[in-house]
Amino acid sequence: MHYARIGLLAAAVATLPIAAATAGIKFCNKTQHTAFAAIAYQEGDGSWTSVGWLEVKPGGCERFDLSRRIPRFYYRGETDWYDTGNGNKEMATWGSGDVKFAIINDDFTFHHADQSHNGARMESFSASFESSGGDVSETITFNPDDTTTQSTGD
Repeated sequence: MHYARIGLLAAAVATLPIAAATAGIKFCNKTQHTAFAAIAYQEGDGSWTSVGWLEVKPGGCERFDLSRRIPRFYYRGETDWYDTGNGNKEMATWGSGDVKFAIINDDFTFHHADQSHNGARMESFSASFESSGGDVSETITFNPDDTTTQSTGD
């Protein structure tokens, strides 16, 4: 289960250095279940940071505010386990590929997120579009068929 996301995530993001422009990362949820988004991005020194979870209600959109310039990010989405109606439980996930970052079920910020951390699991993330201007602006939509739709701009 995912717990207490918004408060800790806001506190973690608030501690990031302020840049002249901000990344515009928005997640939308077209499923019937609450989705949770995590992102990972590369720091100026080449290390990776992963941050989560942003809660996105069914039919809603939420902005993942970062006060820093990033030309690209990686993302992962998950739901909590839910009953499928036939006695089975499943969890929807979004994020695929060879790139894995450290996450846990509670709010988190991991520095050197491409390395194992005590109590964390390494999970696949998907790549965003890359911005040539150094400031990505993208909307990621979680779809009911476990796919995502990516669009640039707001």
